[in-house]
Amino acid sequence: YYPLRRVEIALAAPGGASLDELLRTIDEAIEQNQYVAKDPKHMVVLHSLSTDASHIIIQVWTPHTDLKIMKNALIKTLKKLCEEHSIKTLYVMSK
Repeated sequence: YYPLRRVEIALAAPGGASLDELLRTIDEAIEQNQYVAKDPKHMVVLHSLSTDASHIIIQVWTPHTDLKIMKNALIKTLKKLCEEHSIKTLYVMSK
């Protein structure tokens, strides 16, 4: 039995998107999510870059009872904040 679960979400943003702004936006979305555990700390990893897209892996921890609600809330918040910061279409793949 594991009371905390790690959730991994993969993102792809168009190659023209500002990487610094995107990373700040991801951190902001994570900080706004009350279901993300503070410890262990989340990780945001730049997985790969190409002229077409930036691929980023987000790893966060959450209590097992909040897994579904945390994931849904985080993805919705990411979409909303990206729109507010004029970051073009964000593609989300999660397990």
